[in-house]
Amino acid sequence: MRLQCPACSAEMDLDVLLAAEEGRHTLARLITLGTPMGAWTLRYIGLFRPEKRALSMSRTLKLLGEIWPDIERQAITRKGRDWAAPAAHWQAAIEQLLQTRDRGGLTLPMSSHGYLYEILVGIADKAEGQAERTREADRREPGHSALPTAAAPTYRPAQPAQDDDHTPVPAPDDVRKKLAATMKSLKGIPQ
Repeated sequence: MRLQCPACSAEMDLDVLLAAEEGRHTLARLITLGTPMGAWTLRYIGLFRPEKRALSMSRTLKLLGEIWPDIERQAITRKGRDWAAPAAHWQAAIEQLLQTRDRGGLTLPMSSHGYLYEILVGIADKAEGQAERTREADRREPGHSALPTAAAPTYRPAQPAQDDDHTPVPAPDDVRKKLAATMKSLKGIPQ
């Protein structure tokens, strides 16, 4: 079906108009992610662009549609379980991918999200390990943190309670007499 643009009278197919509408919705979703995350996501999608060709709008929308649910729920499912994937993890994973590309260690164009998801699993696994170490340290020593900070309290063993008056108290007379008798009897024992 052919349609005419109301602004410039150019003719176009309905699928072109629908793709443009989907593109606007996609751009709106990227904006809701925020500037850094939206920019990182677009840079990541650029890794799928074939050499010497533009990435089609339908392919871009398909690629974004595959990762949108995971970005929004801030988790991914991989290796039979869910892994936490907040925006900071996505950004770090995409940055790592781009650095790998810059070093020549990435075959382009990418064909799936598998490599990104493996990086996300690694980041989530490290974060879980650090959280576990912190919980264990807190369990062993309450108030202790596995991550040292300048404000972290130092551990000091409890001191035994002491009297305010530090002058020695003499032993009662009957105790002193028994002690003297015991000492006298011990002098006669050969050692």
